[in-house]
Amino acid sequence: TNHGQVIPYISQDLQQHRRTYGTISKVYGELFEWVRQLMENYLQEEFEILMDVTSVLPGNTLPPIILFISLVININVHTKTHRDSGNQHLCLVIPIGHFEGGALCLLENGLVLELRNGDIAIFRSSEVTHFNLDY
Repeated sequence: TNHGQVIPYISQDLQQHRRTYGTISKVYGELFEWVRQLMENYLQEEFEILMDVTSVLPGNTLPPIILFISLVININVHTKTHRDSGNQHLCLVIPIGHFEGGALCLLENGLVLELRNGDIAIFRSSEVTHFNLDY
């Protein structure tokens, strides 16, 4: 096992776009806090596991959405069917903006989620094959 591949690190994209990352963290701070509260109230076991994970990040760094160690922003992206093998815990999807299409599909569950601005979806992306439809 190459343990260097599993140690959390600041990505090259983040290093190049620190200002944008900071702006997103600030603008969506209330939303991220709301999600944290939802998880603490309704997904208590997962909440505690994720708090343990984020508490050991190097450099005493906390991600903008406290429970998740990564933040990915997709803009009008159509993804192929996949699982996120590197994700050990939950995946949070928050669509932002006004758009048509782009439904999140969870294959094994047989679900097509027509998420809209303000909706959230939380699932285990390493265990559920997923993709999204065209915009």
